[in-house]
Amino acid sequence: MKKIKIFILFLLLFLGVELRAETISIPVKSSDSKEIIMEVFDIAGSSMTATDKELYYSQGEPGGITTLSAGVTGLEAGYPFCDIFPPAAITDLDGECNSDTGEVTLSWSTPGDDGWANTLPSGSEYRIDYSTDSAKQWDKDDYEVSIPTSGVAPYTDVSHTITGLTGDSTWYFRIWTCDEVPLWSGLSNGATVWVNPIIGVSISTDTYNFGELTGNSSAVSTANITVKNDGNVTETYSIKCSSSTSWTPDSSPGIDKFTLQTAFHPTQPNNDDISWKAEDVLTESLQQCTTAVFSINNSQNGVNVPAFQSNIRDFWLRIKTPLSTSTTTQQSIKVTISAEKG
Repeated sequence: MKKIKIFILFLLLFLGVELRAETISIPVKSSDSKEIIMEVFDIAGSSMTATDKELYYSQGEPGGITTLSAGVTGLEAGYPFCDIFPPAAITDLDGECNSDTGEVTLSWSTPGDDGWANTLPSGSEYRIDYSTDSAKQWDKDDYEVSIPTSGVAPYTDVSHTITGLTGDSTWYFRIWTCDEVPLWSGLSNGATVWVNPIIGVSISTDTYNFGELTGNSSAVSTANITVKNDGNVTETYSIKCSSSTSWTPDSSPGIDKFTLQTAFHPTQPNNDDISWKAEDVLTESLQQCTTAVFSINNSQNGVNVPAFQSNIRDFWLRIKTPLSTSTTTQQSIKVTISAEKG
């Protein structure tokens, strides 16, 4: 009995542009609120104007202090000066989509600690929210990204890149700024960005080696090969195989004819004709996946594979070697997986 070495080579066919992006992890700050009671104290008998009077705060009653003698410009200990001015609302938020990656870079001019004055101190923060819902009710406590910041002077140009956005969609963005108190700015202007669709697929290996097999035998791959949706839209796969140097694919083995089957399944399928069906046989033409085609009992399939979450499928191969062959030379068979939107 002749022994044959078989290699499976993988080729990726992209019907679009492949996305390869790094995910940036941004720490999210939990909210914390405290009540501050503002008190305004008049200076009795003073010639100071209203604009000269100081604002103070306490976290309780002002302790009976109601007036100050002329010429006094401060209060007793326990009544410190208060930062009462929040950063100004951002008015020039803008966004641009990278057509190659589908990432959106937001840019804006940073406000100050007090309106548009003074540098943002340590403990300041930007919060960014985004949605595909144009009617979303925006709330600073309901957000997607928190960016701690400090030492940023007013009107400084700032940018941040958002990843993981579904393509072929319009996205709406808003931003808030807070200082160290924290005092929060108002809601920014809106930035609207269309994110173009990115189609991409990858395989965890480019070669699978079945090793030496005898003629008129069958084997199922043992390695856990995975197929991943690298795009930003839902994808459906199509699959085909090629002839080798001396063999051609067929629906059943023959002289110098092999049968190659493939299917998606969470675990290695059995090597039998019950698990594997005629619908799983590869040809030299692309065949689109369905819930029945290239799937073992539909526990996984290559249909409507989502982007970003649950975007990986387990991929298995089963080969039936020729009944007889004219060669013992190692044969290489190419498997192509293509992706399209939907």
